[in-house]
Amino acid sequence: MNRQRLAVLAEKLRSSGVPTHFGEAKSRLLIKVWRAVLEGQPVHLPAIRGFAQQLSMNTEDAISFVYQISERDDRGDIVGIFGLSQIEHPHKFLITGRGFYTWCAWDALFLPPMLQQSARVESTCPQTGLTVTAELTPEGVKSCLPATAVLSIVLPETDGFELSSFEAVWSSFCCNVHFFSSAVAARAWTSGKKQAFQVLSITEGFQLGLLAFREMLEYV
Repeated sequence: MNRQRLAVLAEKLRSSGVPTHFGEAKSRLLIKVWRAVLEGQPVHLPAIRGFAQQLSMNTEDAISFVYQISERDDRGDIVGIFGLSQIEHPHKFLITGRGFYTWCAWDALFLPPMLQQSARVESTCPQTGLTVTAELTPEGVKSCLPATAVLSIVLPETDGFELSSFEAVWSSFCCNVHFFSSAVAARAWTSGKKQAFQVLSITEGFQLGLLAFREMLEYV
């Protein structure tokens, strides 16, 4: 897929609400919470209040925004937010010397530029059961095994998709976005499903993240 077609796909995702146009304050807040999650411990509510003060945000608005796009434990502390998680998910994400997880395969590709950190992702092809690994830097894909590995991307079923909760993001998007050992495996898995899928190389998936999240990259 050439860059122009990737740009068209990025705009379709953006117009559907994945990713939502957060704006400067919310983008900076999300980046702060991502980095706090990377510390490896649940992020407590006072930390969110502190971030809101640093960004001159209304505290309740900041908390509401974070809660809409986060995973929380039984005490209400944040253990994951917008793709990055301390809780086990199908895609293992090794970064800053610690093991984390991502909600979907694409998260593992757009997070390194957002976090300005190199990372390694390990996942299992849902069609063949083969392991897919990729070494990533903030600038691109360093390596990928198998070399034939690809990424599935699906558009939300309706325009104006709202990220109202972690569950909404997962059920409408993440559960369909995976790494596959090959395009053949990806097409076999997606065959017969009602959603419209795109199959991208791992490098194309990384580039798609840069295009779709280009506004947020200004605040990294």
